[in-house]
Amino acid sequence: MPIAGRTWRTYNEIADLFKAPADPDWELDRDLIDQSLRDPWATT
Repeated sequence: MPIAGRTWRTYNEIADLFKAPADPDWELDRDLIDQSLRDPWATT
């Protein structure tokens, strides 16, 4: 399987991604995410 290259894109190439309306449920959804910080390499 060949390795796919990663190419930087200009803003004009990806600008359409940002034309969609904002997620109306984001304010509610973000509260469902655990907002506490933790060390991902710490053992508990």
